[in-house]
Amino acid sequence: METVSFNSQTQQIFQILSKAPQEPFDKGDILRGRIVSFENNVALLKLSDGSALTVKVPDGLEIDINTIITLEISDRIEGQLIAKILSIANLSESDKTEMSVLESVLKNGLLNKIDSQILNQIIQNIISWNEEPSAKLISDAIEILEFEPGLTVEQGTFAAVNNIKPDSETTSEMLKILQKISEHEFQLSDSLEIVKSELLQEIFKADTSLKQEIIRLLVIENHAKAMVSEIENEFPSLSENISDSAVYEKLIELFLDQVADSINGSTVINNETAANIAEDFLSMVNKDTGTHEKTKALNMTGNTMELKIAPDSEMAVKLLVIIHKTVENIHTHEKRVLQDIENEVKLLLDEIVDRIMIDEEELSESISLKQKARSFADIIKLTKYIMDRLNINNESALFQTFNEIDQAFRFFWQVTSYNYCLQLPLRFKNEPVTGELYIMKRRGRNKIDLNDFTLFFSLKTKALGMIEAFINSKNRRISINFRLEQEELTKLFKDNYMILYNGLMEKGYMLVDFKCRLLEKERTNILNAQEKAESYLNLKSRVDLKI
Repeated sequence: METVSFNSQTQQIFQILSKAPQEPFDKGDILRGRIVSFENNVALLKLSDGSALTVKVPDGLEIDINTIITLEISDRIEGQLIAKILSIANLSESDKTEMSVLESVLKNGLLNKIDSQILNQIIQNIISWNEEPSAKLISDAIEILEFEPGLTVEQGTFAAVNNIKPDSETTSEMLKILQKISEHEFQLSDSLEIVKSELLQEIFKADTSLKQEIIRLLVIENHAKAMVSEIENEFPSLSENISDSAVYEKLIELFLDQVADSINGSTVINNETAANIAEDFLSMVNKDTGTHEKTKALNMTGNTMELKIAPDSEMAVKLLVIIHKTVENIHTHEKRVLQDIENEVKLLLDEIVDRIMIDEEELSESISLKQKARSFADIIKLTKYIMDRLNINNESALFQTFNEIDQAFRFFWQVTSYNYCLQLPLRFKNEPVTGELYIMKRRGRNKIDLNDFTLFFSLKTKALGMIEAFINSKNRRISINFRLEQEELTKLFKDNYMILYNGLMEKGYMLVDFKCRLLEKERTNILNAQEKAESYLNLKSRVDLKI
């Protein structure tokens, strides 16, 4: 152990006692470190490279734990090493974070796994997503980048932050869809059109029996969804129960069982059919609602529906009427589809996909994220079931496109572990546009707060090309920053400023800031939307919505 003797008459001299690094110090070397312990004028100094020094502090010098000290190595005195104090400063919160991360990185040997510059990028990216840059999270990002070398550091870090692990069976596909989404190569609206077109052709090619089975399922699914919406509006108390996916799937099974032969005309559509469905349906939704109608008491005679239960059973009577009407509609619709399969099946598929479309009117209202997500999940399940029945080849365009949509859906749910994110197709002026809707909500929210939100949208229209817009609303005071492809359009947008101002005013908002610039070369995506929003709108806010 090397010992150093110092001139104790000056308080600007430190005596380095032990634990010096293996490589000797040279005169003039600058050391910067943090005091981690201090007792009896002896302090342990943790240097920025991870090594530590035990130093003797001059008498009378007051030093607190976490103090940052910068030293300059001086000459030896009587064979001992001395160092002169250049500066003493308290550790700021950012410094504490930096030192804590550095210690964790060094302790876990992460510098041996990856280049220090990339490591720093990973740490900064993690912090930008408001996450703690722990050694585990940093290590996860490194493992993902090693697993998929084609990823950028930003993509790898985003995957790690959202708990995508390299040891999962679906990791490779999840990372591919992340790449496509962040690089604007995945377009949900286009993929849905491909699936609809390919599915339509496969249904046409199926044998008569299988074709009828699938048509029956599509018709029932269509009318069951409409029935559920009607019941939710009529009986809000049943809304939570009836919207449960397990209850909805059981409802489809009930209809399939009761009208299984109606497409061939062998089943008579009457009150008994409706009563059977109503009985089983009520037994499901009554489990958690506290409603105890005795559905067995339903008595149907002819076209008259009589309910022999308690006086407060009006709910059961209304439900029976709704279900009876739905059964009749299913029967009528099935017959119509068989008369014009090509056009009618296409319409059925269009109606199902329309459930996840967001119309322009909805953009000015509080969009139900849960409802859109549920509709998306229903479409995934329904399509998968039909593809299984059709025995679709894994190499077909239909299977490959559907699988990509399925992975995208899984990815969006994965991201919701801390930020709600869901890509949806958008209908603008009654026409579908090339662009999707990302909804990245703040933690703990199910809906957008119309009094406080940040919104980013991008649309690609035939007339206007690519449009990006950043919008911030605080207490209904709106700031908007547009980014356009063409210089001429910036003038067009500015000329229509008052139209936008008046339109927002009618909806209870005030436009307080409006800017219009040319689109930058680097497009906004799921990885940089937050950073750009903060830059363009001068705020520190999560992106709530991306179209």
